[in-house]
Amino acid sequence: MPRITPTVKQILIALVAAFVLQVVLENWLDVRVFGWLAMSPGELMPWQLLSYVLVDRNHPVMFLIGLLFIAWALSTFELTFGRTRTLQLCVVAALCASVPAWLLGLVVSGAPPLFGANPLWYGSIAAITWLDRHRPMSLFGVLPMTAQQFLLLLLGISLLMFLTTKNETAFVGDLGALAGGIAMANWLRKPRKPKKPPERKKARASGFKVIPGGQDDRNLLH
Repeated sequence: MPRITPTVKQILIALVAAFVLQVVLENWLDVRVFGWLAMSPGELMPWQLLSYVLVDRNHPVMFLIGLLFIAWALSTFELTFGRTRTLQLCVVAALCASVPAWLLGLVVSGAPPLFGANPLWYGSIAAITWLDRHRPMSLFGVLPMTAQQFLLLLLGISLLMFLTTKNETAFVGDLGALAGGIAMANWLRKPRKPKKPPERKKARASGFKVIPGGQDDRNLLH
C-alpha cells in the first residue's frame, strides 16, 4: 500500500469527522441530518448530488474498510497525477454515481437513498486499473491478479451486493462511479497539445518617411 498522500489524508479526516458528527447528532441529540444530506432519487435537492458522500449508515467496521480502499486507490492516483486531478476525480466519481441514481427515481418509485463514500473508491480504483489494465497488482499484498481482473472483481462484488440487498440505487451508483473513473482515465490518456506562445504584436509603422540625403540634397542648394 502506498503512503497516504496529503490530499487523501484531508479527505479521510473530513469523512471520519462527518461520520462521527452524524452519529452524535442523530443518536444522541436526535438531529436528523441523513435525510437532508443523503441523495433522494427523483427529488429536487441539488446539493445532495455531492453531499451524500458525507453521510453513512453502514456499520463502523464497513465504513473503516471503505476508508482503507480510498486511502489505497486515491493515494496511488495522487502520486501520479497530483492534487488537482485527484480532487477532479472525486467530483467526477461522485456525480457519475449520483446523477444516474437520481434519474432512477423518476422511473422506480420508492428507490432507496444514495449515501456513503463508496463512489470515491470505486471511481479511483476504476481510474488506476483502466490506465494500465495488464499490470500485476494485489489486494493489500494478497490475491495477485492483473489490474483488469481486479476491476472485474470489483464489478462482481457490486453485482453480488445488489443481488443480496436488492438496492438498485447503490448498484446504479456503483456502476456510475466505475464509468466515471474509466472516463477520467481515458481523458488523462489523451495527448495534450502544447500551448502556443502568445504572438508578439507588430510595431506600427511610423508616419515619417526617411528621405535619402547626400549629394542630391546639396545640388538643390545651387
